Amino acid sequence: MQGKTILFVDDETDFVEMMKFRLEKEGYIVVPARNGEDALGKLEQIKPDLIILDINMPKMGGLEFYNRIITQHGRARYPVLVLTARADLDELFKDIEAEGFLQKPFDIGDFISEIKRIFTDRTNPLVFLVGASSSDHIENIKEAFLSERYDVESMENLEEVKQNAGKRKPDFIVLEYTEESSQDGEFLEKIAVDKILKNVPVVAYSYLGFSCDEEKCMDSGVRTYLNSPESYGDFVEAVKKIQLEEKTN
Repeated sequence: MQGKTILFVDDETDFVEMMKFRLEKEGYIVVPARNGEDALGKLEQIKPDLIILDINMPKMGGLEFYNRIITQHGRARYPVLVLTARADLDELFKDIEAEGFLQKPFDIGDFISEIKRIFTDRTNPLVFLVGASSSDHIENIKEAFLSERYDVESMENLEEVKQNAGKRKPDFIVLEYTEESSQDGEFLEKIAVDKILKNVPVVAYSYLGFSCDEEKCMDSGVRTYLNSPESYGDFVEAVKKIQLEEKTN
């Protein structure tokens, strides 16, 4: 974990200095910021691997700062560990996608352990982007997911999908549907019964006006079908909607 950069946003100077000393002994690079406003300025100079964020600060508090660093789809641009003296964590932060929460005061050992856990366990959702690499849209769709902190792997056929799934199972498959009665239908059927892939949500799409028969698509495991999407952000919205549905079920 050595060499990772942490932006530490907290107005308690003595506390930050003490934590900075301990974190630097662990090999981290620590950049302190006094409040959200100061932190925004630091983000123009660095790209942190983690932001440690206090909630109650002058000028710009933690919640306002968090809202300033989220994308248009509501995901923070950086991993965040929230610090707060508030006890009602679940209610206060129900709309925040943070990697962790710590209630002040806390044990320093627990603090260090939580940071290590985040760096060790944290993985971004993985999207398999399946379609012709020559497509004008593939790179733009990939960029839309990358900007929202998804991991993306591009591939062109089922064999590539199965080979890569054996290394790391995808959280989502985004599939270009090119013909109504093409090999894509067979591809979907094989995904639906594959022991690794059968429970992976599929988002199918077409920019060529082809329509995926709704009943056939649903039977094959397609959760969402996008016909001529208006923007590349539509793909992110479709995946986030599935994530929300699975979270609430």
